[in-house]
Amino acid sequence: MAIKEEREGTTFCKVVHVENGKVMVRRIHEINVLSSDGRQYVVSGANLPTCMSFHSGVSHPGEHIGQVLLRPNSIFRRKSRSMLRDASHVVLGMFFAIGVMNFFIAMNGYAQ
Repeated sequence: MAIKEEREGTTFCKVVHVENGKVMVRRIHEINVLSSDGRQYVVSGANLPTCMSFHSGVSHPGEHIGQVLLRPNSIFRRKSRSMLRDASHVVLGMFFAIGVMNFFIAMNGYAQ
């Protein structure tokens, strides 16, 4: 759950970045995530995690370098609208393919 600022009424996520012992703490109000299939997700408001922690520097066996804890099941839910869009693309693709096949069949008839 995101942290809410009392005076401004906005929500933010606390980001802690540790690099070679130097600690920086920042507040972010929006996260843009690019998934492996090319879709971009924007996480903001109440969907933001409470805190994210990044550690960089010399790695040691058995220790983590970066750690981001999110709730991916609740943040990245697919909308049913995308399924309807995908189904309509399949149907339109079938009609287009049938039309192209009919065109080439008709052209073959004229060639003889």
